[in-house]
Amino acid sequence: MIGSGTGCCNRLKFNMSRLEDEDRLYHILESSREAVGYAQGRTRKDLETDRPFTHSLVRCLEVVGEAASKISKEFRQAHPQIAWDDMISMRHKLIHAYFKINLNIVWRTVQEELPALIAELEKILEKDSTE
Repeated sequence: MIGSGTGCCNRLKFNMSRLEDEDRLYHILESSREAVGYAQGRTRKDLETDRPFTHSLVRCLEVVGEAASKISKEFRQAHPQIAWDDMISMRHKLIHAYFKINLNIVWRTVQEELPALIAELEKILEKDSTE
C-alpha cells in the first residue's frame, strides 16, 4: 500500500534529510569562508574600532551556528570531529547575550577555528559527492 509508513517513504525522508544536511553544510562553509575572508589583513583591534566589521563577523558566526543546529542528529553523530554543540552554543550566546559578546572569542574563532572547520567540511562534502 502506498504511504504505509515503511518502504519508499522512509527512503524519501532519508534522502531529503541528507539533501537538507548538505545544504546546511554549504551554508556553514560559505559563512565560514566569508568570515575568514573579511578578517584577512585585519587585526583584533579592528573589532574595537570598526563596528561594521564586527557585525559582519558576528553575523557569519550566527549563520554557522544556526545552520549547525539544523543538521540532522544522525549526521552530527556520524561526524563527531565537528564541534556541532560549540557552534550552536556560540550562536545562542551571540543572539541572546548580544550585549556582552566577547570579541576575543570571536577573533580566535575566526582566526583559529574556522580555517580548520572549512578544511573538514570540504573533506566531508568532497567525500559525499563521490559516493
